[in-house]
Amino acid sequence: MSKLLVKKCKICVTLISNFFKPKKKKMQLHVVSFDVPFPPDYGGAIDVFFKLKALQKQGIRIILHCFVYGRQKANILEDICEKVFYYERKKIWNARPFSYPYIVSSRQNDALLKNLCHTKVPILFEGLQKQIVLKSLS
Repeated sequence: MSKLLVKKCKICVTLISNFFKPKKKKMQLHVVSFDVPFPPDYGGAIDVFFKLKALQKQGIRIILHCFVYGRQKANILEDICEKVFYYERKKIWNARPFSYPYIVSSRQNDALLKNLCHTKVPILFEGLQKQIVLKSLS
């Protein structure tokens, strides 16, 4: 065998063995949900709830952020996620700026922004309703 081929094989074996080594530190992920995803009784909640379960099953430590309006806090989410933060969705008369649709401006929240910036962890935004947070993060 040529030296180059042997070197490539050693690199491949190293990469493969590193991939299958048990990870010392599990990945963490912020998930920002437009609503409390439990009970999973409609399309958006079903999508978010089962996505959380699948991520948790993969060993990802989830920090869930969700907006409360019409749904109760759910203890089952505490079992799936490492942390769960709940934020009140603003009423229509408090949802400023009016230059954004209500569905977006009602979810503008300083505490959410502070909690997201607290750690350098990837963020998964579920839905376009939180685009106002992206503007604040940039």
